[in-house]
Amino acid sequence: MVNVGVHNAYGYAVAGYETHLVVGMGPPSETDDDLRSYYGLDPHPNLQIHRIARKSLFGSNSTLPIFWHAYRLIRRLAEGSPVAAIAREPSFLPYLALLSRSPQIRTCFEAHNFYADLSWRTDRIRIQDRHQSWLERMCIPRLAGLAGIVAPLTDLYGERFPGVPCATFPLGAQPLQPGDIEARRLARRAVYVGHLHTAKGVKTLIEAVSPANGDLRASFWGGTDEQVAKYGARIKAKGLGDRLEFSAFRPPDELQRALATEASVGVVALHDSFYNANLTCPAKALDYLSHGLPVVASDLPSIRSLLGPAAIYVPPADGVALRAALLGLLGDPVAYREQSALSWSRAEELAWPKRACRVIDWLSDSQKTPQESESILPKTKRSASWKKWGIKMLHLFWCASHWLLSENGDWWGVELV
Repeated sequence: MVNVGVHNAYGYAVAGYETHLVVGMGPPSETDDDLRSYYGLDPHPNLQIHRIARKSLFGSNSTLPIFWHAYRLIRRLAEGSPVAAIAREPSFLPYLALLSRSPQIRTCFEAHNFYADLSWRTDRIRIQDRHQSWLERMCIPRLAGLAGIVAPLTDLYGERFPGVPCATFPLGAQPLQPGDIEARRLARRAVYVGHLHTAKGVKTLIEAVSPANGDLRASFWGGTDEQVAKYGARIKAKGLGDRLEFSAFRPPDELQRALATEASVGVVALHDSFYNANLTCPAKALDYLSHGLPVVASDLPSIRSLLGPAAIYVPPADGVALRAALLGLLGDPVAYREQSALSWSRAEELAWPKRACRVIDWLSDSQKTPQESESILPKTKRSASWKKWGIKMLHLFWCASHWLLSENGDWWGVELV
């Protein structure tokens, strides 16, 4: 199971909805123990987690058993009461399209990327991505709604599918009461959480903290053991070991304790790219907000959509500007306390249960008339029967192609509420 998916489903449960999370089996373990020890969550009576084993099909570790279990579960639950079926995996879209024919089921695709139009891509486009693009263009027009995780992403889908209700729902936060705010400021430690990639701003933060004057420190929590060792060796060779610290990814519960006790400022130093500016919703930023940590972030549309006034914005990839913002914030007790309060307020606004209620309220109210996809099907007159068989043919084609195109992964999930 993945941190965001678990907390998302847990938010619906806490909000009072009967919730089913369908995920891959993963290594054998006790689910309730995982919730407590790894995610820091107590099992909830409204949450049922279905862990389904993958199967090898045509040499591929297929997610088809997970999808099929989710599909049958949704159909069964809808026999008794209305169901909201929410998925973030484009490969499940054919199932959502089939389910959307039932008046008892409100289907929603939660978009975390933008496959429907790949013209923005400058890298080599894999056949898997083209497959996802085809699925989005074929299936999204049949759904009750599309939820984007940041406003620019929602706008892109709204332009591509004008007949589909679209709304923005940033990922959620888990507000936690901050400790001694002044002691936290005096630690003067900027924290970066995430993969150790240049486009994520790792080198920008290193540049900001490297000068000896200013008494700044930075901790990088994330990356593989190999990456941590590589950066550690470089920092030691440059004599920066007293100001920079690298450690590998931590379990979510351990990460939250570290943020609560060791961090002064959260840093989101993304470089400017189409993906970073329009599609991403950094989960680390929500972790910072949850602890009332002041945030210094790159001035990008996606980040402003997520953080709003709860951040100090600097130009992307500008280590000098980042350093100035950190020094100004940590050197001013009043400004630090004010930014901490803004972070806490934004975390309260984005709390997972509140997000869940907003999604369900919107999905319940949204009105949807299925639209035929543009450019995928021949533009000829079709009968209702043809459309019925057309979606069945799509389902069969998807199953066959998915066996060939699916890749191994850590998890996959559908939320049902």
